[in-house]
Amino acid sequence: MFRRTDFKKLELFGNGKKNTRVFKVKHIKTGKIYVLKEVEARSLDKLNEYKEEAVQLGKVQNHPNILQFYGYYFYETPHNTYKLGIISESIDRESNLEIVYRKRIKIKKYFTENELITMIYSLIDAFAYLEYVGICHRDIKPQNVLINEEDYTLKICDFGCAKHLVKGEPNISYICSRYFRPPELVLGCTDYSTQVDVWSVGCVIAELCLNKPIFPGKSSKEQLYEIIKILNSNDFTKISPYLSIL
Repeated sequence: MFRRTDFKKLELFGNGKKNTRVFKVKHIKTGKIYVLKEVEARSLDKLNEYKEEAVQLGKVQNHPNILQFYGYYFYETPHNTYKLGIISESIDRESNLEIVYRKRIKIKKYFTENELITMIYSLIDAFAYLEYVGICHRDIKPQNVLINEEDYTLKICDFGCAKHLVKGEPNISYICSRYFRPPELVLGCTDYSTQVDVWSVGCVIAELCLNKPIFPGKSSKEQLYEIIKILNSNDFTKISPYLSIL
């Protein structure tokens, strides 16, 4: 386990959800460069909840298409809060797939077929490994994927919503970003498997190929309509009772 004093912060990469800040840091003793994701919690219970990301990351290491995790630290601040630091491999802040994808759309430089094949293989290979070890990411989207623009391989990152699913144990349904959320989660299902990630991976692949989101719903109800529209189902009577709960 690391200590926060082991690192020197060099650059703030950005801020995220859950009071998260991401830094480029240097390990003082070795001089090696890493990425630090620091999360602030107001209680020990919340800190333990955030530590789940480090726990899940520790289970899925040494795969070429998953961000390499090196360890974590935590400490109490002078303001009676707690901070968790998750240390991972050094990355280029511009390597986020969402950023690269948006820039390409803007200049109409779309991914080629060969580039897409490599990217799709990377995603599927990473997901297959996660399923093998029983980890459900639950938030796969371009923003949580890194791209190497030299060979177009991808790496899945940000395991803040990841969980080892246990059969028969209920899970929260309000998870996974809307455009990439499978129908069962839209409808509030709490008994699901790693197959929810299959839907999200498919949505990412479709967006990369179409150069736009395939299911751009602005609400849960609209999201379900978008899904039905694309899947070419005209029988709305079967789902009408479910729409009333959205």
